[in-house]
Amino acid sequence: MKYSIKGIIDNPEEADNFRNLLQYIYGISDLEAKIVELLLSPDNAMFVEDGTCIGNLSKTLNKDRSLIQRCLSKLRKQGIVTRSLKSLKEWQGICKSNLHGTSKKGYLYIYKAVPKEDIKSQLMEMHSQGYNLIKSHINQL
Repeated sequence: MKYSIKGIIDNPEEADNFRNLLQYIYGISDLEAKIVELLLSPDNAMFVEDGTCIGNLSKTLNKDRSLIQRCLSKLRKQGIVTRSLKSLKEWQGICKSNLHGTSKKGYLYIYKAVPKEDIKSQLMEMHSQGYNLIKSHINQL
């Protein structure tokens, strides 16, 4: 569901939900917002402080890896998620899921949300910019 200013005014309780605010300000999907929430609060055994891999997200959300990849790509462009490269050997030492077998050769990308305080700052800045832009357009009517 896409959120709008009117929708939030009509249902103020919707703005009290972090996922809904992410969708409203960033224009992201519910799945993308769920991914951000998962990366910010990794209480699932498959997630570690360093982040997680696409396989873990795919398994946790029960979604296709390619769909998760597209979501993460969009979230990276938005500046909400970062990506780092780790060796499989290094990753297997900290990952609890063992989705990558016993191979110790190769690399994979690990995804992590930027700190929640940074996201809050981004949300406030984007909201302020949007408000000023809309106010300017309204004044020109």
